[in-house]
Amino acid sequence: MADVIKSRSVLQIVQGFSDGDDRTMTIDNPRSDVSTADLVAVQNYIKNNNLVLGDKNGAAFTNFKSAKKITQTTRHLDLND
Repeated sequence: MADVIKSRSVLQIVQGFSDGDDRTMTIDNPRSDVSTADLVAVQNYIKNNNLVLGDKNGAAFTNFKSAKKITQTTRHLDLND
């Protein structure tokens, strides 16, 4: 049996809140064409509709601090060769 190689794509977004806390949201298998404009639109929608709150006294969402697309490759080694 051969080694098994698996790839996975994720989008990691760090969110900022009014209490100074940060939270990381991870989205599995994002669209390949996600753009900065898409993220700004989502950020504005979240903010305008108060959809995401921090954990300290319902701290207000302020902004996305960073976003990065990551492709992770994992090789599962077959030790029975």
